[in-house]
Amino acid sequence: MTQGITRSSGCRCGLVATALLLAAGGRIAPGADASGSPKKAQPKFELKDGDRVVFLGNTLIEREQKYGYWETMLTARYPDRKIIFRNLGWDGDTVWAESRGMFDPPEKGYARMLAHVGSIKPTVIFLGYGNNEAFAGKAGLPRFVKQYNKLLDDLTRVSAKGVRFVLLTPYLYEARSAPLPNPAIQNENIREYARAINDISSQREAGFVDLVSFCDIRSRKSRFRPRRPYTRDGISFTDQMWRSTGYLIDKQFEGGTGRLPLARLSFKTTGKISESRGAIISKITELKNGLRFSVSPTSVSDAVWSLSVRDLAVGEYKLMIDGIEIIAGKQSLRKKFRSDRLLDPRKKPLRFYNDLTAMIWGTPEHQQSENLRQTIIAKNRLYFHSWRPQNVTYLFLFRKHEQGQNAKEMQEFQRLVAAKEKEIDRLKKPVTRTYELIRVKAKKAKGGK
Repeated sequence: MTQGITRSSGCRCGLVATALLLAAGGRIAPGADASGSPKKAQPKFELKDGDRVVFLGNTLIEREQKYGYWETMLTARYPDRKIIFRNLGWDGDTVWAESRGMFDPPEKGYARMLAHVGSIKPTVIFLGYGNNEAFAGKAGLPRFVKQYNKLLDDLTRVSAKGVRFVLLTPYLYEARSAPLPNPAIQNENIREYARAINDISSQREAGFVDLVSFCDIRSRKSRFRPRRPYTRDGISFTDQMWRSTGYLIDKQFEGGTGRLPLARLSFKTTGKISESRGAIISKITELKNGLRFSVSPTSVSDAVWSLSVRDLAVGEYKLMIDGIEIIAGKQSLRKKFRSDRLLDPRKKPLRFYNDLTAMIWGTPEHQQSENLRQTIIAKNRLYFHSWRPQNVTYLFLFRKHEQGQNAKEMQEFQRLVAAKEKEIDRLKKPVTRTYELIRVKAKKAKGGK
């Protein structure tokens, strides 16, 4: 499993290069839950080689396949394990599968959903329900709890033996300006339903993701909260919020911090390594005008990169990765890091000084992580069309007598999905990079030697 990442301060008279992602991660304090009371600690999750993961739920789950942050994080966490993901989310759905009935009663939609899950035989299921059901208020809570437990029982019956569950709470709607309504009353209902899901997760020893506390601006349980606004319209998550909730889910796994990870590398030019987290340093070689070394990341991620090199000759340097010069802004170590003060990385080349910190964006690791995410989104789109085609009425339902013969083409999507998954397996593997610090100008450090 990937290592936990910790932050550490910069080094005076050293060379520090930091890749700072413009994102705010979030985490929930240990032992806290949506009810505000202590919660029994749940065992950390781990995805095993051969796992089949299903995302099942309402609009929140369905939309995740269009952003891909959750799946990308989980995929990159296990670069050497074969794990498949299937998103079966359905907008507006409930634990009764009311949206899935389409032209049939909800009972038939529920049966189709179970049959679909059964065909996959998942070993892990992420379950996201509650936002729609919460409109029934406290009066509807007992009925919801009963059906939620029934759904878990039915899913257990059709899934692989020993299937593990991760239960997500509903999330709070965000108060926005008029004419959008004030969601305060409905958010109280959502908190009640989140507490019920929390209780179910404890009873069944399932994983638990507390989106209520994460969204709640009043909450003192979370040191890190999402940026405001975290929705576009009071309901739909922003891109940044999707990224942040990915870190929140990451907290369920061993070594997960619930926030943006940090890869820290610190060593001397002589080859003595002080710290190596998130990557492995090797082949440190002094050059006539600088330094060359290899960096092997432990996983593909959008981590913050902190590189500290001691005993480097005083001067101005440029950073080359695999022969390409990295472009970034600069900022003094004496100033507090602030992501909103990052300079436009396209305006000037990166230059290193002993008393400066450079903010780097656009490293090969970040690009590989984004390529992985985009490939996952493409795979999800293909799979979505294989089981929810726009002309479903003609292919599978009451008008299939007109075009039902074309339904066999849906199987062709499986070949396309498999091709994307092969590409995903390639992209999720870390790549060793050659770093070079090339001195372009000698310079005496202020107060230095």
